[in-house]
Formats: sequence, structure tokens, C-alpha cells
Amino acid sequence: MNGQPQHPPAEPASHEAATPIQIHPPLLDLLLRTSSSITVESIALRLGMPPREVLGLLEGLRAAGCEIESHPQHGVALVRDGL
Repeated sequence: MNGQPQHPPAEPASHEAATPIQIHPPLLDLLLRTSSSITVESIALRLGMPPREVLGLLEGLRAAGCEIESHPQHGVALVRDGL
């Protein structure tokens, strides 16, 4: 000890406040009510947003624990909500 106060080690970066998962209720509702696959473009039209935004929201649902199947021609389908 050198006479200086001892400080606990800094918290690792992994303990920093994580960005909260954001769920878009209208998207989740649409996926829950759709019995088959739906294209990202169709979702975008129904929700009035760009397809790129829909893709980001789908990733948010996946991060929240939802299982979503994706197919290039058929689109996406909610397999399990995981919430």
C-alpha cells in the first residue's frame, strides 16, 4: 500500500447498461395472426414502414426470444413467440 485509497476494479464492459430490446406490438400482432409465411414487403406495406425497418424489428423479436423462420421467396413466419 502506498497510502493511496484503494478502489475496487472497474466493472467489465459487459456489465454496462445494455440497450433494451424493443418489441413493435403491431408487427408481433401481425405475425401472431398470420397462419402462413408473409413477405417482408407485405409486412412493410401493412405497417407503413420501409422493408429495412421491418428487418430490424424482426431481429429485435429474435433477440427477445421469438423463433422466426425466413425463406427468400415465402417470407417470414413466427414459429414460437418465446415471450
